Amino acid sequence: QSGLTVLFLFLKCRPGFLPDPNDGSLYVLGGKHKEGLMKLPFTIPELVQSSPCRSSDGMLYTGKKHDVWFVVDPETGEKQTSLTTSSSESICPNTPLLYIGRTEYMVTMFDTKIQGLRWNATYNDYSAHPYDEKQNYKMAHLVSSGDGLVVTVDRESGDVLWTQNYGSPVVGVYLYYEESLRHAPHLSLAMETLRFLTFSSAKDQTEAHSTLKWSYQFVTEQARTQTQLM
Repeated sequence: QSGLTVLFLFLKCRPGFLPDPNDGSLYVLGGKHKEGLMKLPFTIPELVQSSPCRSSDGMLYTGKKHDVWFVVDPETGEKQTSLTTSSSESICPNTPLLYIGRTEYMVTMFDTKIQGLRWNATYNDYSAHPYDEKQNYKMAHLVSSGDGLVVTVDRESGDVLWTQNYGSPVVGVYLYYEESLRHAPHLSLAMETLRFLTFSSAKDQTEAHSTLKWSYQFVTEQARTQTQLM
């Protein structure tokens, strides 16, 4: 899941709001002067933190923040229980458990000019340690921005290790680290680009992996060259 649920109410001659599931940033499309796509100077978590608030154009913002811990068996992936301020269940673990913290931000906008709901969205943020460059992580994850395809390759050789389609765009990759999560780096590509590298340009899976291996090595070599020139 992308961690983002959004409801758009497109009104005639009214701008549309587009949230970014990666960090909760907000974009507006079709403002007062038809400027095109513009990034707003606040995020969904910042709106929730500032609510209730009112904008100069008569918009009313309400927000809600909800924290929860999911207790998961790292061997099976099954959720054992969840811990919140209102409820918790005692557990007697026989093995180490994985604790995943999630903060859910919900914001709603009311338009005083039309006296109705204009827009609402929910953004989920997961508690995780930052990625450590010293960790020498040996895999690179390429994710599709249009569907759930993930292709994982070896950082050194470029060999394809595995592919999986999760059905919806992946916006975060995490590692199991000391009973919690750690961010893992990933590169988001257009759906057509990643599928072309993986499948379309080859007659069989072996040739597809060879094409992707060559392409990934070219991209990493270009990145190294740019880093040396900077």
